[in-house]
Amino acid sequence: MGEVDYAVPDEYFQLLGPSKKDGNFRFKCLLCGGDKSISAHQKSRLNLRNHITSKHKGSVANYDAWCRENDKRGKRKRKSADDSNDADVQLVSKSPKRVQPSISSALMGIPGGRKLTQSMLDKYILEYITDSILPFNHVESDAFKSFVENLIGSSSKQVRIKGRTTYTNRMKELFQSQKKSLIDSMEKADYVCLTADHWSARGRGFLGITAHWLSKEQDSSPTRENACIALRRITGRCTYDVLGKEIESVMAEYGLQSKVSHCVTDSGSNFVKAFKVFAHQEASGPSQDQGDIQSADEEQPLVAEPVNELLTEGPEEGTEMYDLPPHFRCAAHRLNLIATGPAATEALGNPRCKTVYRSLMAKLSHMWNKQSRSTVVADKIRDQLGRLLITPNATRWNSTYDALSRVHIIFKEKKADFQSLLTSESLRPITENEERFLGEFLRVFRPLALALDILQGNTEAGYLLPTLQVVKEEWMEVGQHDLEYCTGLLGALQADLNRRFEDEFESEFFQIAAAVHPVFKLSWVSDDEKKTKIRQAVKAVLPDYEGDEQEHNVSEAPTTSNQSFFQRLKDKNKKKNNFDLWAGWADSEDEKVPPFLQNVFIQYNTTMPSSAAVERMFSLAGRVLSPTRALLSDANFEMCVFLGGNRNRKDE
Repeated sequence: MGEVDYAVPDEYFQLLGPSKKDGNFRFKCLLCGGDKSISAHQKSRLNLRNHITSKHKGSVANYDAWCRENDKRGKRKRKSADDSNDADVQLVSKSPKRVQPSISSALMGIPGGRKLTQSMLDKYILEYITDSILPFNHVESDAFKSFVENLIGSSSKQVRIKGRTTYTNRMKELFQSQKKSLIDSMEKADYVCLTADHWSARGRGFLGITAHWLSKEQDSSPTRENACIALRRITGRCTYDVLGKEIESVMAEYGLQSKVSHCVTDSGSNFVKAFKVFAHQEASGPSQDQGDIQSADEEQPLVAEPVNELLTEGPEEGTEMYDLPPHFRCAAHRLNLIATGPAATEALGNPRCKTVYRSLMAKLSHMWNKQSRSTVVADKIRDQLGRLLITPNATRWNSTYDALSRVHIIFKEKKADFQSLLTSESLRPITENEERFLGEFLRVFRPLALALDILQGNTEAGYLLPTLQVVKEEWMEVGQHDLEYCTGLLGALQADLNRRFEDEFESEFFQIAAAVHPVFKLSWVSDDEKKTKIRQAVKAVLPDYEGDEQEHNVSEAPTTSNQSFFQRLKDKNKKKNNFDLWAGWADSEDEKVPPFLQNVFIQYNTTMPSSAAVERMFSLAGRVLSPTRALLSDANFEMCVFLGGNRNRKDE
């Protein structure tokens, strides 16, 4: 087969051996890592350079310089070989000697010791400030200036650190550039899911919106992409018409009017009414018009939208109309309401468990409060128990479950130390009845807590029904054991789950989403009749044949041949029926979405079951709008959150 007629820099590529294709060799890219190989012809580096250009743009200049230098040496060697008339001399090019970069250039990330330019320094500083959520006056501090000047060394004569005004203006340019890139990325998506919520800090209210979509991959399942797209200032009351106007404005700004599969929010009354009045519900999506609606006092204390206004069938007189996408109420928020709602509260208030529950929680609440308020008590807990207690968060019920789980574990491992700790704080020790109640309480709530953790992740709509089904089955198993205190609580939770998710259990949208999801397929369905119904629903949304989204066209040219006339029937029988392909895939162990199923998978699984993503954006926003930055303008605040929230997308 011969040998490679050129050399490659050994810091970029490693020669693996001949390729299956005659005249080609396989190379491994050392910058990418992994086992993937690149095929290149034995006489041309073109494929290798194309790989560097597409995957490692920052290394193109160094790669080209190496190749030019190496080719010059090769020519000199060939000339020497020709002069000696030695036909057996073979071209063997050695890699140029590596030059160790200076410490300053290595620390600044400049490959090959290239000279640091002013634009490069500005870029690095801007990325450092935006990614680290730092105020721009940080660049004017003496410590930062000294740090950078010590790094760049001799380059400091040609480049300098500029003031915060310059970097603020550069931030605006970077914001516009990344926003355009984000719009271009979402333009390629078939469907986009939005999550939205209202948030307030430092006496200001904001509407936060995030976007999520699935990108097609040639050799694997579609991948989830996420972005923070808006954090808009809301002045005055956050009413349903204000929300409708702002959400429609953001959708138009990003060109998403016809692409949004669903907008996921909590059950706040203002959001529910906004979508009830302005949203267009599609047949393929879940209906959210019916069911329980939570008042603002359960969900958003800052929203002053009376619940009785939801009783109106349409907009108030004089209200401008807006076009909103289908609405889905956050599943994680509804699970949270199941754990803390009236049904659970009433069940815990029954005579059988009321006394023991209140007694236990009074003791633990005292210890949680003491640990938070007193360093002396915190040190004592750490010394005696080897760890601190987990303190519950009032707005997240699963934090209460985690706190009680920590107590249960500690009590099993260091029961005597825990009881001694309670006694030292003038509290009665935990009784056997309270210990048994705690164990039952955690067993009952464990499936709900795990479901919350799953649905609050970066999951698809296909996760909803299988997750709820597992919760129902685990509760049935718990109910088969003798419960001394929590029998009524278990029944109340089961009934509340069925009531709050009644529509979703019967929704074809979520059934199809799970059936075409490679993690679940039909494994979550045990009832044969229901399984048949879901199969028919999947069959209805799949195109009949592979690549046959549209009807077959009539033959372009007329023919009088009987054989040609009936050829279409033979061709059709040769095609693979997509429903049969799906049925075979559903019975297999394949955990990838096959190509014929990708469009349907994206259509039904772009929607997310939870609005937790926008809550995570608010956590980032809280770091930006710190007490020392309370006067940050609304526009600059949104840009800082946008750049910080999308920092992982900057290279896309």
